[in-house]
Amino acid sequence: MTCMISLNSIIFNGMDATPIDVQVQLASGLSKPEFNIIGLADRAVKESAERIRNVLSALNLSLPPKRLTVNLSPADVEKSGSHFDLPILCGILCAIGVLPDEKLSKYLILGEVGLDGAIVKTDAVLPAGVWAKNNGLGLICPAAQGGEAALSGHGDILAANHVIDLINHLMVRFRWCRNVPTTTHKPIRFRTI
Repeated sequence: MTCMISLNSIIFNGMDATPIDVQVQLASGLSKPEFNIIGLADRAVKESAERIRNVLSALNLSLPPKRLTVNLSPADVEKSGSHFDLPILCGILCAIGVLPDEKLSKYLILGEVGLDGAIVKTDAVLPAGVWAKNNGLGLICPAAQGGEAALSGHGDILAANHVIDLINHLMVRFRWCRNVPTTTHKPIRFRTI
């Protein structure tokens, strides 16, 4: 069985924005997990695979014994930066049934993730907020940049400190009930700006 998830992210060249379709596919046929990122990704983007494996481990989750392919489309545009960590991780969480992809596909997602699941500052949150607002998408970004994103005038911004905070918020917001790992992480410090 194959599972395909498609989420939104973005890259900037100056003030020119290129939307990126973050496609996550789980395909059967392997006895151990395989994780590949394709689509003209630079080293920082390819390294997100290791960061994401560590985050999943910190959440007491693991990749299923399947082939996981992440395609960053369009394939002919170079992708750089660690801000693809969060959309890739969200796509994987959707593919394994932790998050609802039909809701997340209505957001532009960007943010780096630390090995412990902390969502870390990244570049271009303000122009991403403007682009998302102009294109009818919500915005998911690091909490440390929620104020910056709010300068875009956007009304649908989800800014989280940690992946657990984001999961918990989305499960409540979209009434998505699944067994999700718990942690001793601090209570939700999530804010909608």
